[in-house]
Amino acid sequence: MRVSNSLLITVTSLAIAGSSLLLWSWRERLVSGGSTARDSANIRIGAVLCLTGICAEWGNESLRGALLAVEELNRTGGVLGRKIELVPQDSQEEQPTEAINAFHHLRRNEGISLFLGPTWTPAGLALAPLAERDTEFLMISPSLGVKNFNEASPNLFNTWPHDEGIARRLAHYAYEHELKRVAIMSATQQWSQTQAAAFSEELVGLGGQVVAMEEPVPTQNLLNAEATRLIRAQPQAILFTCLGDQEGNAAKQLRGLGFDGPVLSVLVDETTLTAASGTLEGVVFGRYPESQNWFKSRFQDAFGKKPGISSDTAYDAIHLYARAAELANSLAPDKIREQLQAIHNYAGASGTISFDPTGGVPRTPTLLQVRSGAIQGIEN
Repeated sequence: MRVSNSLLITVTSLAIAGSSLLLWSWRERLVSGGSTARDSANIRIGAVLCLTGICAEWGNESLRGALLAVEELNRTGGVLGRKIELVPQDSQEEQPTEAINAFHHLRRNEGISLFLGPTWTPAGLALAPLAERDTEFLMISPSLGVKNFNEASPNLFNTWPHDEGIARRLAHYAYEHELKRVAIMSATQQWSQTQAAAFSEELVGLGGQVVAMEEPVPTQNLLNAEATRLIRAQPQAILFTCLGDQEGNAAKQLRGLGFDGPVLSVLVDETTLTAASGTLEGVVFGRYPESQNWFKSRFQDAFGKKPGISSDTAYDAIHLYARAAELANSLAPDKIREQLQAIHNYAGASGTISFDPTGGVPRTPTLLQVRSGAIQGIEN
């Protein structure tokens, strides 16, 4: 399946580069085919996503998944007889204030009340208080892994599970494999700190020990001093709760300083593996069940590549909005929210979705390992 002219999107001042150029060619092909991107009759969904910077892999994969969902819905008549229009805005999440600016642009200037995003925790926790003051919008994050976001307001939802479940499972894995003295390379970021705390609590409860922890700022990539202190604590293993380039650079520096023990990580993505240049060989990390095969096939047909991290959860978020609106026979945020809260056993691209009472999606993580440069399953 290749995309059709039924997808209507507005792209607002995005600096999307590299692998995301396909998104531009897709948009240009659609718009040049005769569709009008701005139509007052369209149902407009704002996408506050990290499209450049440290979390660009996640944001662009979410955007692709959302675009696919919108195309499918529009091809079959839209929602309540109206087309859907996706309006992306780059949240540039190195600074949470940029996500707030992106949201305000879409909310105030564009009048949007349904949102996809944001991508990572700092932006999510910056936006969450806005939902307490403005109850006339809904937001579903496809990739934000802490409960503090969706629990802040009934109008906030997560289609990505809370990652603390991965951290706790890794603690059990470490203890069961006689890795009872663990050091942690974390970061001064809420998600990283939440995962470090969950792992520590679980490991100590089992009888293990966290012998050292470092928390550099998320943008710091020269980590020799931190790596040296971790090694001096003589851990049997090191856990990473930092992300992306920082995690990859930390792995290189730890190996360069002579640490040859096992390494664990809450999450590993392609950006991390590239930055690590092979030094994360053997890393054990968490991931949720793979996308459904039917979604993989549709995504491959549309984009010429396999779906990446958070493609399926973003796709699901758009379809959940559509389902809830149809069930409510309304586009009023409060009516859609009621239907979202009642979602149970929805068969999504990312698996079965049942929102808990606070708008989160419980999922059981699996553990994977990088072996010979490839991500493979392990015996847990």
